[in-house]
Amino acid sequence: MLQLGLRSFAGGNIDAALHRLSICEQQLRAMLPDDAGPDTANGAQPGASATGEQLSIQLGAVCGSLGDCHRRLGNAEEAASSYQESVAQLQRCAVPSDEVGHPAATSLLPSVPCLVSAASVQCHVSRCRPANYCKCVNTCLSLSSTGNGVQVKHALSVSLNKLGDLQHWRGDVGDAWRCYEEALSLRRELAQSANEESGVAMQLDLVVSLIKVANAKQALDDADLAQPLLEEARKATDRIADRVHDGDKASMAKLRGVQAYFDSTA
Repeated sequence: MLQLGLRSFAGGNIDAALHRLSICEQQLRAMLPDDAGPDTANGAQPGASATGEQLSIQLGAVCGSLGDCHRRLGNAEEAASSYQESVAQLQRCAVPSDEVGHPAATSLLPSVPCLVSAASVQCHVSRCRPANYCKCVNTCLSLSSTGNGVQVKHALSVSLNKLGDLQHWRGDVGDAWRCYEEALSLRRELAQSANEESGVAMQLDLVVSLIKVANAKQALDDADLAQPLLEEARKATDRIADRVHDGDKASMAKLRGVQAYFDSTA
């Protein structure tokens, strides 16, 4: 049912995708134990099971996809609710990891396109090609059995940014800033510990988060705090521009979006 839902979304049949993914959500909730979360070795409450952690990761991914469906249908309230649930489930499992350089961490859930200016924070879904959308979500689901904190943190940062985009679009800039700030904190952590293979993609994610936080700060009339963030983002972009290869289409598209943003604000 999940694969049918993802293929429906990728094929543009959003109503069918919403129906099928909703069934998946219901099934996962029925399986989720009351004490679901990271295992006790990582600081969870006694009784938390690995199965509960895996189900929370899967539910977080499915709720993120449901949010994408609602965004595509123009239902901002339902999208926000789904992203909030995605964040809640993934926060259960966002535990420290020694595998931050895992290459799969760079492509878990499809990132929101680089809608970094306040005027362009609109209610639409990631511009992934159909095959990529299914692959991104399936990567998160397939890695849920490992309990790896890298994948969970990356997925969590994506859901936080999507929720922040919706709140910004609705005019709730303070709430948007808090979401962006939390995502930025996660992405700083991931970027600092990334290896050579995954470092470029993680640095680009960090740049996008820096710009989102800066724009929110500017909208809150706090330009003095926004400017250092934009300068950090600009320097990071210049530093990694030569390391993005044409074959990495996702990173190249993100780099060009960031560069276009800076050109438009020069």
